[in-house]
Amino acid sequence: MTAYHPDDPRWADEDHYRDEMIAAWIEGDDLARGVPDATIAAWVIESTQRPRRRTEASPAAPLPPIAPPDALALSYPQAAAMLAYSVDHFERHVVPDLRVVVAGRRKTVPRTEVVRWIEQNAARALKGDR
Repeated sequence: MTAYHPDDPRWADEDHYRDEMIAAWIEGDDLARGVPDATIAAWVIESTQRPRRRTEASPAAPLPPIAPPDALALSYPQAAAMLAYSVDHFERHVVPDLRVVVAGRRKTVPRTEVVRWIEQNAARALKGDR
């Protein structure tokens, strides 16, 4: 971090300056060395109580990418969307029953595995209804 200078555009407002000083103090950076601990503590309390300014409305969560209908393998978000499940639910409750393709760090699920899982689990649910 660089030293504070009032004409520097990085320190355009007082809130930004205080947030930077708090971060520097937490990290033990020399930038906050001249600011008393009591002052920084007061800034921390104040920053937790002040409303944050927003420049624009926060965007909605992005939808998972839709897999092309001829795709042989699906990403976890695509496969979860195919089942109308959240990715977390899909990973916890569905993936353990599937064969997964691992290429490097990327994991994909064959489309046929998702269809097979649906058919097997629907059959079990129907047996209990009779």
